[in-house]
Amino acid sequence: MINGLTEGEYKIIRRFNPGTDARISGIPAINPRVFLCLDTETTGLNYLSDKIIELALIAVEYEAATGQITRVLDMYESFEDPGVPIPSEATAVNGITDDMVKGKKFDDARVAEMIGKAHIIVAHNSKFDRKFLEERFPVFASKPWACTLTQIDWAGELMNTRSLEFLLYKMGFFVDAHRALADTQGVVAVLLGTLPVSGELSASAMLAKARAKSWRIYAVDAPFEAKDTLRCRGYTWFTGGDGKSKSWFKDVTDKEAELEWMAAEIYYPGADVASIPAYEVDAYSRFSVREP
Repeated sequence: MINGLTEGEYKIIRRFNPGTDARISGIPAINPRVFLCLDTETTGLNYLSDKIIELALIAVEYEAATGQITRVLDMYESFEDPGVPIPSEATAVNGITDDMVKGKKFDDARVAEMIGKAHIIVAHNSKFDRKFLEERFPVFASKPWACTLTQIDWAGELMNTRSLEFLLYKMGFFVDAHRALADTQGVVAVLLGTLPVSGELSASAMLAKARAKSWRIYAVDAPFEAKDTLRCRGYTWFTGGDGKSKSWFKDVTDKEAELEWMAAEIYYPGADVASIPAYEVDAYSRFSVREP
């Protein structure tokens, strides 16, 4: 008993630090690859009009066959002045003020150097970060991406939410959420974790999904009244960079089954599924706003 508490009535969690975590051996991998883990803080949610104001990158070496992280290679963090006042809504989330970013600029050469050495880019919400980063640093479009949020079966691992803060808590860690470097450290921690049900290494599970091919299905000219059905099915509304290309889309692994569902539920029974746009997607195009 401690201070009136018996065993099982409390849980201790600790701040995650990739530089001191015992799961990182520091011994070079036999067949080394590099994860470039990252996070961004932005002025808003629209990659076409909002800007990145904080960026953090952590390069870690991993064993190609297993995904096991072996050592930390490099780290970068910086602010950038967006040239406009930061909305109060953004500051309320990330705590970043105009004074903190005033006159600051990302080191493009340093960022490009770290990207160049990476084999795969990893974020906890790559669907969000990739759009912003490709807009600011086009070189990000040339690399394959993976995502700890969507490419690990958290529901199957009995995790009832996929937020980074919650996943870290379940693993016995915490970080100072909603700042780029802390959240990037959180991504590294998740990759180091062992999944509670399957017993598989998180990084290994993610890599298997990242390496697999999928299909992007576009519900072109879908009836307006079908929007709620599409949203419930997991489709996302897409507006192209020209502001004119608009449609619902979803990435799936079973193309034929999805096309049959769309023909029956969105268009009309017996619709010609061959006319529904479907493109093969891999880690180089997944999460990007570019066409596959």
